[in-house]
Amino acid sequence: MNPFDHRNTYQNLVADEQMVNGYADSNVSDEDLRQENLDLKRQVLLFQQQLDERDKTIRLLQNQMVLLLFFELLLISLFLDKILKYRRLNPID
Repeated sequence: MNPFDHRNTYQNLVADEQMVNGYADSNVSDEDLRQENLDLKRQVLLFQQQLDERDKTIRLLQNQMVLLLFFELLLISLFLDKILKYRRLNPID
């Protein structure tokens, strides 16, 4: 069963309900449920840490891009300044 398959949404919902009902009716101990809950919480924390790392990497890359753009503009400005000085010293006409 593919949870992303929207063609059979009703069938997926029925299957999910059967799975939940079957899970509730099975002989699962409270300790098993607690352990599963802890595992899920650990996974959430891990995913949050991964998201934080990804966001940090994005911010660092954005800062690098801004610095690169700044230096490119500075070089262009210096280059244009040199051209203008040269033109003033060596007029074409």
